[in-house]
Amino acid sequence: MSFLDERLRTLLSVDIPDINPNSLDSEHPIARIALRRILLDGLDDIVHFSKEFVAFEDAPDGRVIVRFEDGSSATGDLLVGADGANSRVRAQLLPHAQRIETGLLAISGKLGSNDKVRAITPPAIFRGPTLILGPKGCFLFANAIEYEDVETEEPRPRHNIALANDESPVTDREEYVMWGFICPSGKVWVSCKSRTASPGRLEGRGGGADAGLGSGPARDRSADTRAQCISG
Repeated sequence: MSFLDERLRTLLSVDIPDINPNSLDSEHPIARIALRRILLDGLDDIVHFSKEFVAFEDAPDGRVIVRFEDGSSATGDLLVGADGANSRVRAQLLPHAQRIETGLLAISGKLGSNDKVRAITPPAIFRGPTLILGPKGCFLFANAIEYEDVETEEPRPRHNIALANDESPVTDREEYVMWGFICPSGKVWVSCKSRTASPGRLEGRGGGADAGLGSGPARDRSADTRAQCISG
């Protein structure tokens, strides 16, 4: 794990010892789609998709009844309201619990990994989780997902390589750099250009992780933290 400043200078680096990747003590990053596939294995008759929550009610026997938009319902022992910041479950269970403005703005994404991306991305990110601390309360977190059996010109540090078997679907083996940027609201500038790429895509500029957002007005931006929002 590494901590860098906004000029990508190392502030602190914690090396993870090399251990047997097959050991129970070994740690590996994993892509969300791969984790989802593993957790759903054998649950085809239990997990159901395309259901939109409408409301819940307590059943006489102490269980909970959940009702869906299509008119169907389900009864269970426990209802987990993991339906996001605008949770309908929370709104019914705790109507007084409102979202509070924290004064922070967050944006995150991922960039498919290739030779060009590896060349412009700080090496620390490929060694493990990396936090880049910027001025005025801004910071960026980044990490890379890579697989040990994908051929590359450079050897990769084993503690930052996800394990995969040969039977894994191609979609489970996507290599990428994921990142998240947080700063106080009003401290970000985002310039948009047309006729390029797809809506909402971020194109990084300078020597940072795949995208960084500048603090302050555009004329004061640093080459290390520039970013463009491609609007279509």
